[in-house]
Amino acid sequence: MDRGPQSICLRASRKTNNLRKGKKLEVKAVFKITVATLAAVFASAALSQDVQVVSVINVKTTNPQGYTQYLADHPQIMSSLGAQAGGTCLTVSGHRYPNQAFAWTIFPNAATAFKAARMYSQAPANPELDALRVKMFPQSSMRS
Repeated sequence: MDRGPQSICLRASRKTNNLRKGKKLEVKAVFKITVATLAAVFASAALSQDVQVVSVINVKTTNPQGYTQYLADHPQIMSSLGAQAGGTCLTVSGHRYPNQAFAWTIFPNAATAFKAARMYSQAPANPELDALRVKMFPQSSMRS
């Protein structure tokens, strides 16, 4: 049965389109695998080395000077989490809301920082420190 020249051209065109689609899928798969591999390599390198990590907590406070003074008077709050250093910063310009402050800590590596975040989130609330803060998101269980 002779299908003629038109049917041969259509079949050749479909094969070419299918090959192009297949190549695009292969390129996408190779790209995804490459990106995933690089991400895994960089993540493992960061976690395995002693690269310092900075952690910053944003706080809206009722008394910015009182908040910073309280943390300065109680350095054990940060050191008990494994921080090498810590401090506070009051936003003077470019703040998102009035009385915005930051509490920052420096950890020796990512593993210690992650452990500290878990310890902090599970620790009982500090009523004195809570009195100096304003809850911005009441539905959240996160503490600042």
